[in-house]
Amino acid sequence: MTDKVRAIRQERKINELIRLPGNSQCADCCAKNPRWASYSLGVLLCMRCASLHRKMGTHISKVKSLSMDAWTSDQLQAMEHSGGNEQVNGRINPHPDQHPLPINVDDEMAMEHFIRQKWEKRSFEASTQVSPEVAVVAPTSSTSTADTSEPPAGQVVEDAMPNPFKQQPSLNPFLQISHEYMPPPPPPPPPSATNPFLTHASQPSVSPTHWWQQ
Repeated sequence: MTDKVRAIRQERKINELIRLPGNSQCADCCAKNPRWASYSLGVLLCMRCASLHRKMGTHISKVKSLSMDAWTSDQLQAMEHSGGNEQVNGRINPHPDQHPLPINVDDEMAMEHFIRQKWEKRSFEASTQVSPEVAVVAPTSSTSTADTSEPPAGQVVEDAMPNPFKQQPSLNPFLQISHEYMPPPPPPPPPSATNPFLTHASQPSVSPTHWWQQ
């Protein structure tokens, strides 16, 4: 195949890509008649947005000119399988009203931030957000454990209501009564007969002997 034939086929294939839905304008800023493309992302871009894609690096976006660069059949096939700017933007930014373009699209810094959020960080893709109508609040672990847990076999579960007849522990440590057995104290020893400190009342009484009784 000669270079002339290859160039003719490439031009015909590129014209088919331009007719895909949404490819009549830039995939990022909506400028008319884009002449650049990111074949790794499958979208057509204007010259300004193509330069911003190059700043992100080839690991994110690989950019080529539709008219000045040579295209391989695999690159053209990848662009065709993408479905065009409309389908790609529908996947990358499904809610453009929530993530609109910057107010001043001529501000290059604002556009670079928008493009990085869109393609590099993928912040606009549909997330796993749940609508309020179908959102279900999961019970906490403490609530579910209290509701579904059952006591083991043989275990007695006390009533949650306090028992007024049950002795409650005293908060005063000096008033706490020990439930252990305390033996009575030993009896005092008997008084000794030779104890000199015994009183007269404790000595045995002896009747005195008078002279007339002798």
